[in-house]
Amino acid sequence: MDTFSLLGDVVIVLGAALTLGLLSARLGQNALVGFLLAGVLVGPHGLGLVRAVAEIHAMAELGVALLLFTIGLELPWRRLQALGTRGAGAGVLQIVLTGAAAALIVRAVGLPLPASTALGLIIALSSTAVVFRVLADRAEIDSVSGRVTVGILLIQDIAVIPVLLAVPFLAGVGAGPGVHRDLLLTLVRAVLLIGAIFVVSRTALRAFLYIGSGTRNRELLAILAVTYCLAATWAAHALGLSPILGAFAAGMVLAETDFASQVRADVGSLRAGFLALFFVSIGMLADTELLVGNALPVGALILAIVVGKVVIAGMVVRSLGFAPQTGVLTGLALGNIGELSFVVAEVALGYQVITPGLFNLLVSSSVVTLLLAPYLIAGAPRLAGVLYGRTPGRPRSASAENGKYEEEPSGHVIVVGFGPTGSRVISALEEVGTPYLVLELNPRAVKEGRAAGMRIKFGDASHGEVLREAGIRRAMALVVTVPEPRTAAAIVRAARTFRSDLPVLARARYARYSKLLAESGADAVLSEEDMMGNRLAAATLRLVGLVSEGVARVEGARR
Repeated sequence: MDTFSLLGDVVIVLGAALTLGLLSARLGQNALVGFLLAGVLVGPHGLGLVRAVAEIHAMAELGVALLLFTIGLELPWRRLQALGTRGAGAGVLQIVLTGAAAALIVRAVGLPLPASTALGLIIALSSTAVVFRVLADRAEIDSVSGRVTVGILLIQDIAVIPVLLAVPFLAGVGAGPGVHRDLLLTLVRAVLLIGAIFVVSRTALRAFLYIGSGTRNRELLAILAVTYCLAATWAAHALGLSPILGAFAAGMVLAETDFASQVRADVGSLRAGFLALFFVSIGMLADTELLVGNALPVGALILAIVVGKVVIAGMVVRSLGFAPQTGVLTGLALGNIGELSFVVAEVALGYQVITPGLFNLLVSSSVVTLLLAPYLIAGAPRLAGVLYGRTPGRPRSASAENGKYEEEPSGHVIVVGFGPTGSRVISALEEVGTPYLVLELNPRAVKEGRAAGMRIKFGDASHGEVLREAGIRRAMALVVTVPEPRTAAAIVRAARTFRSDLPVLARARYARYSKLLAESGADAVLSEEDMMGNRLAAATLRLVGLVSEGVARVEGARR
């Protein structure tokens, strides 16, 4: 296929994703539902508008790598520790029990043990992208059930790595006398890969990040992050490991640096485009003829998957001491088969652990579970209310019931900029004992601030992802001290997308930019020209001896 034919197919795919994504959003549904339906519509089992299915799917694999990279960025070791034993235990139990139950059922219908085991592991995983997106849209990430759900999803994401390493052995690769040697070699390669990523990240990458961030050029930092992700992905493939193992490990190591939030923000838009391709490519795998021609057995399979996962996840959560409502909400959120399951399924198909027919049936059924996921999550509070006499409240902060999940900042003032102006604001806040968090783009200033005991993070506050992680939804106020007016205006607008009621104070170096900042959403704008002019006027009157009346008028105007 020539380049322009492929380009035409990409335009069709993205156009369909955009159209159906917007339509889904206008109908109050999640955009990911539209992406999946777009794939069904334009794919070979729909209208057949796309011919380069294999090429589109290959491009979509970049989206998988970037997805695993950003998931790794969300998983610094301190956050994994913050999940607590109950959170981690819930994730492990859910995977083991769901996988075992599914494997036993399909084994009972006559499938070989390797295929049964692979199917059990595939079915045990749920969709991080869909569930996290729906919970975020419903502002339920910080509810008790939301945090338990996210904790289990994080454990599932980590579990993908050993699952992928296990697939070749389910296929009998290296079976016989050399199986232990092959397993050992695989583990050695994985350790070498992670060790190399760790060393590179702590030396060359960190130096590049400091240099790149010091230029204040966001494009360079984004290119560096993508290059790092793809290099780790290629290295894993070169070592005979799953490529996404490299992307995931690269993200986890980078998560321990000061640049994690900013890299997430910079890569987010790029990842969004490739993920749209990925979900459309998944939709294209759905065999509508199979679904329609075998509606009853396929419907029974989908029902068994959803109900089984909901019940097992709910029982696991409940058995660990969480409230019954939490079990219902978490169970319904996990009642789907995730995007990483498709990755595992493709690897299993490549190693001939599962047959093409079984792969098509599984993928087609899985697409339906993803389409159902937003509706199950939306209906969960009502079902919990019916079962237990009341509907759980809207999201609330984690309590002792939720273990030791990491708390998002709250009740604080976000100060953007650690220059002379920002430093004075911080000093004033410290004097009155008001909590604050500083966002700064100069890595050296971040390092110095942390050494002085300040709460300071590296990040561009004009990115919503950075503001979200800074706790913008729970902040007391936002103070923008950056001198560049258009950057300050972009920060104010980004903040307003989260909170319309947040008090926002902005600095304007020149009076002519005060209107721009006010129109962007700042509640108060302090112009350096006006303030300096008033102070000079007052100082002049004092100097010439006209102290009382003239100074009073000037300072009154200043106030």
